[in-house]
Amino acid sequence: MIAALFQPHSFLRSALAALALSAAFAGAAPAQTFPDRPIKFLVPAPPSSPPDLISRIIANELSTANGWTVVIENKPGAAFTLGARDVMRAPADGYTIFAPSIFFASAPALLPDLNLNIGRDFVSIVRASASYNALVVTPSLEAKSVSELIALMKSKPGKLNFASGGFASPAHLVGELFLTKAGVSGTHVPFALLPQAFTELISGRVEYMFATLLPVTPFIRDGKLRALAVTAPKRLAAFPDLPTVTEAGYPELTIADWVVLMARAGTPPEITAKINAAVNKALKSESVLAAFKNLGADPAGGTPAELDALMAEQIALWSKVVSSAGIKMAN
Repeated sequence: MIAALFQPHSFLRSALAALALSAAFAGAAPAQTFPDRPIKFLVPAPPSSPPDLISRIIANELSTANGWTVVIENKPGAAFTLGARDVMRAPADGYTIFAPSIFFASAPALLPDLNLNIGRDFVSIVRASASYNALVVTPSLEAKSVSELIALMKSKPGKLNFASGGFASPAHLVGELFLTKAGVSGTHVPFALLPQAFTELISGRVEYMFATLLPVTPFIRDGKLRALAVTAPKRLAAFPDLPTVTEAGYPELTIADWVVLMARAGTPPEITAKINAAVNKALKSESVLAAFKNLGADPAGGTPAELDALMAEQIALWSKVVSSAGIKMAN
C-alpha cells in the first residue's frame, strides 16, 4: 500500500495535476483583479481622427460605468505600424490596447519588409464601430450618378482625378478598388491633409473622392459637393435619398471603415474576454449611441472570433488592392 503511494507514475500524475491547478489559479487571479491600474488605448492616428474619437467615447463610458481608468495615447504614422510596434513591445497583460481602423488591414501588404502578421502578432478583442464613405464629386462635373461618372471616365480614360487625404490612405485604397471594379482608369492625387483635399475637390481641380461621411457631410448639405452613393449596405437615415453602391450596381464597394480593439499576442484570454464584455456593454449605452450618431458611426460589438474573421477577410481584400494597384510605401 505504502509502495503504491510512491510509484513514479502516480507521483508524476499528482505533480502535473498540482501544477495545472496552480496555473489555473495564477491565470484566474489577474483576470479577477483586472484592471487594477490604468489601461492605455494606443491609437495609431492623430487626435480628432475617427479611431481617436471612437476610442475616447468608449474610454469615457468604461470610466463612467465600470470605474476603469483608460488613457489615450496617439501614435500615428507608417500605416499604423508605429503604434503597432509599441503594442508588440508592451507586456501581454491587457493594459496596452491597440485601436486601429481599416487602414491597419492594409499594413502587411503596404510594408512587407516589416514582417507584420496581424493574426500572429495580435489577438482580437472586439470590433467597436462601423462607418461609411460617400462617393462625392465636384459640383461642376456633369455626372449625377455612379453610372454617369463611370461613363464619363470611360469617355476620358485617365483624365479624371480622385483625391485622398494621403498616399495609401483608406480613400486612396477605396479609390483604387473602384477603378478595378468599374473597369476604368483615373489618376490619384494625394493631399497631406484631408481639408486640403476637400478644398481642391470643391474648386474642381480634382473631380471625385471617396470621403468619410463625418467630415464631408457639411459640404454635401451645403451643396458644395455632390454625393452619388454611399458605401453602406443599406441607405442611411441621414441621407435617405442617397443610393448605396449596391443599388448603383457595385456591391463589391460596400466598404465599412471600422475601429477595432486588439491586444498583443499572448494576452490571457480571460482578460481579453473581460474587456470584450465591458466594451460590448458600453456600446449599448445611451451616451455612446448618441455620441456615435453624432459621428455618423454605428456601434458594432461582437466576439473575438467574429473580429478574427473580419480581419482575415479585410487583410486579403486590401492585399489584392495594394498588389493590383502597385502601391508601395517606404519603411
